[in-house]
Amino acid sequence: MYAWFDGTMTYTTIDTKFDASKGQIDINSFTGSYDDPNSRIYPFKKMKTYQPYDKGNNTLVYMELWGNTPSALWGNYDFGEAIEMGMKKYNLPYSGEWDFIETYSYWPINHMVSPKEDALSCNECHAKEGRYGGKMDPDNPMKLAIMFATDDVKYASQSGCWQSCHHDANDMPHNPGENVTKYIGESRTKMEVKGRRGKKRGGWDKRKSDADIVVELDAGRFMDIIRYKSGEKKTEDGHLLADRIMDGGKNTEFIAKLEGNIWVVEMTRKLNSGKTGDIKMELDKLYNFGFAIHDDHTNSRFHHVSLGYRLGFDNDKADVNASKQ
Repeated sequence: MYAWFDGTMTYTTIDTKFDASKGQIDINSFTGSYDDPNSRIYPFKKMKTYQPYDKGNNTLVYMELWGNTPSALWGNYDFGEAIEMGMKKYNLPYSGEWDFIETYSYWPINHMVSPKEDALSCNECHAKEGRYGGKMDPDNPMKLAIMFATDDVKYASQSGCWQSCHHDANDMPHNPGENVTKYIGESRTKMEVKGRRGKKRGGWDKRKSDADIVVELDAGRFMDIIRYKSGEKKTEDGHLLADRIMDGGKNTEFIAKLEGNIWVVEMTRKLNSGKTGDIKMELDKLYNFGFAIHDDHTNSRFHHVSLGYRLGFDNDKADVNASKQ
């Protein structure tokens, strides 16, 4: 079985009382959820068995299993005597009444994991009939996001859109409990990168003044972001600087179709829309870009992210070269 797991296990011990009328108990359990950024999808082995318990005290019991004694279970196969001696040996209360109860235990699988060829796809869990019983984004089987940036944005040619994801953003470990969207370093006075001596990584509280952010935007130090939702056939246009703002000019059109198991997406974009937050592309320059794909109706952080590429126009130095027709 597969489940969300944050690394925390709890156990039913010899003094744990339970309600036997429910028909079954968990010997151990774990915590985790989709909404928890520290949880991961983890493989477990679920074991079912029947074992004796104290009917009067509603607890599990110890038994004397082996040894050269008349009460040892593997010698006389008498559960009553084995339980009585086991509880007496550890000086534990015992009502004298016992029965069997159905129990479950969950074993995290840390070895003997299937090879990568048999690894789960997103659809195994998030499809309509998948392990989690529903789709994260039922309206959109595929979403595409593309970011463009000039070399005026620091590290844009090395890290691309990765640099807009920070440790203090929403759903990340160092989020301060506030709404922190994607942003880039040009909008902050300082960024904590290494996180030494317990420092929280990121720069959510080091935002520049509104006036300084306007200066950065006018100077072209921002990332131009375009998103497309295949089910809704919706295009969103915006930019990243101090925040992710998705109310920019409508500068892009998409045509997307599913051919077999492959999405084919055609994007048309004006080189110069004249809108704030849209990069003006000139034919003699190179532009950094990368893209993220949500497939199989996934959402939020469950997406594939590309490495950075260079877009050019009749330029042999470009990774993706647009040639004049």
